[in-house]
Amino acid sequence: MQKKCCSSIQFIKNINFVNKKIESTFNIFNDCKSIEHLNLEKFRTDNVTNMMCMFNNCSKLRVLYISKFDTSKVTNMAGMFYGCSSLNNLFLRHFNTSKVENMDCMFQGCSSLQDYHFNIAHFDTKKVKTMENMFAGCSSLEDLNLWNFKTDNLVNMSNMFHSCTSLKKVHLSYVDTKNVKSMKGMFFKCTSIKGIYISHFNIENVKDMSVMFFHCDSLNELNISINTKKVKSMEGMFLGCKSLKEIDLSSFDTRKVENMGCMFYGCSSLINLNLNNFKTDNVTNMEGMFSGCTSLLNLYLNNFNTKNVINMNNMFYCCKSLKNLYLSNFNTNNVREMKFMFCECYSLKEIDLKNFNTSQVTEMNGMFKGCLSLTSLNISNFNINKVKSMKGMLFFVKCNIIGADNFPKEAFEDK
Repeated sequence: MQKKCCSSIQFIKNINFVNKKIESTFNIFNDCKSIEHLNLEKFRTDNVTNMMCMFNNCSKLRVLYISKFDTSKVTNMAGMFYGCSSLNNLFLRHFNTSKVENMDCMFQGCSSLQDYHFNIAHFDTKKVKTMENMFAGCSSLEDLNLWNFKTDNLVNMSNMFHSCTSLKKVHLSYVDTKNVKSMKGMFFKCTSIKGIYISHFNIENVKDMSVMFFHCDSLNELNISINTKKVKSMEGMFLGCKSLKEIDLSSFDTRKVENMGCMFYGCSSLINLNLNNFKTDNVTNMEGMFSGCTSLLNLYLNNFNTKNVINMNNMFYCCKSLKNLYLSNFNTNNVREMKFMFCECYSLKEIDLKNFNTSQVTEMNGMFKGCLSLTSLNISNFNINKVKSMKGMLFFVKCNIIGADNFPKEAFEDK
């Protein structure tokens, strides 16, 4: 276990010793949680190649003098300022990052950093391969200028701006994403950003776009005309984007996507959604895909191939305004779960279930619960031999139910 030598020290005014041969400053001030003032103006870094986690979790650090640092040989800056939550200014204009390959978590948790005291637009990032969580938790930053970033070798942008809750603008005009494989959670909980424009992104190698715009609560303009031909996961991609009224997905190629669970969950302002170009042959998970899309009026899914889908739980849950739902080509041969699938679809007058094969389904709890406007419901073809639970499946369904006699009492009760 590492000894925390400086855990109670509050001030280090100067460090003056011969250290010119040092090649690594890894963890050198790690977990110095009490230190508030650190002067490293005479600290030699001429030969340092590794600065990983150098100031990791210096959570009370407010003043840091590193203007004389020579970073020309550094290849690793991952987690360098991780958890420096009290640091509100960081002057890095002298930093030479031309050899840096890893910037993961570099500023993660620097929750007090202010725009006007933080300028890294000059960073030379041409050799950087990964920027995962680079600015995650920088919750005070409002404007982030990365216009000069050269990212030809970048492969990982996962959670890059995760929980940058005050961020209103991020300049990515010249960012090259041709080699990036993951954009998972890239703008996760960027709750203040109103517009994201990434149509220039080349994402031909991206495989993971899950939770990419998760709870971008204020987002009302999204320009995302991109080719998604290699993407395998879009799980929760737009989850919680409650201000988006429209999304143009006409450029999306979803042939390789396997997971669409919660993809549009909570997009409560969406009125229409055109998914005519969606290919869903390989999708296995559609759980909660449209759940909470309370303003959606029509949904045409006749083009959906659902032959491999296993989970349809909550798929249309709480689509309160939905009047037309087209599922005529749904193949449910492999579906095992349908809990709350149409629950609280208050405005839906009919559901075409003639092609539904429920022979593998084990869960049907609340499946049609609260579908108050249905004029009729035909479930006479439902095979419920494997169903273990169907509590409240038909609760508060007022219409004539064809095949109701085949269902037990618990299907009509919500106790």
